[in-house]
Amino acid sequence: MSELEPQNKMILFEQKQVRAQWDEEALNMLAEVATTDMSAAKKPRGIKESAVIAVEGANVAKNARKQIEREKFEARGY
Repeated sequence: MSELEPQNKMILFEQKQVRAQWDEEALNMLAEVATTDMSAAKKPRGIKESAVIAVEGANVAKNARKQIEREKFEARGY
């Protein structure tokens, strides 16, 4: 049993890495969708207006990440 233990730890580590990558990708997609939707609604003219909307889209994903982390923290009883 002890010879499988390091292998099991490695598998769990890899699973956590994959999960983190999926989380990151999902938040990136959320930022892109939010930015695209805001851009379609606001119809920016020029780079400056587009940059402002891009920051707003990124903030949507940032706020979602913070909310997820807050709920994980609370679920663990901290």
